Amino acid sequence: MTEAQPPLLSGLVAAAFTPMDASGSLDLERVPAVCDFVLGQGVSALFLCGTTGEGPSLSVSERRAVTEAYLAAAAGRVPIVVQVGHNSLAEARELVQTLRMPVIFRPSFTLGGQGGGTAYNIEEFETRIFAALEASPIDEVLVEGEAGYRIAKDF
Repeated sequence: MTEAQPPLLSGLVAAAFTPMDASGSLDLERVPAVCDFVLGQGVSALFLCGTTGEGPSLSVSERRAVTEAYLAAAAGRVPIVVQVGHNSLAEARELVQTLRMPVIFRPSFTLGGQGGGTAYNIEEFETRIFAALEASPIDEVLVEGEAGYRIAKDF
């Protein structure tokens, strides 16, 4: 039996920010309003904890809380992709295990996505991440995990 082709991520993907209060703590009560506003602009998916810069500054539990808040607010209306890269391989592994597979990884500054790919389980992730790091001239790899939908596309 052949598995059905998973949907590909397409269209405009918005980098949603993580609301915080004046003390720097998460302000997750603001997520539904942020989510509704961004989705009202016609985006096709949300990207969390990545491009806006706060992801690496958040703990694993804070990233989980942000992801859960956006999943609840989006209520299945769009795919949600979460950046799970971390300076610590152990922390990245924990984030990867928190989300459903697959995860997508892309080495920085490589032509044609050389060395990138998709891992469908933690063993593949641990094996392939080192090959991706080897391919990057600056030893940096962007790792993204899907949270609400299957995303399967090699870069």
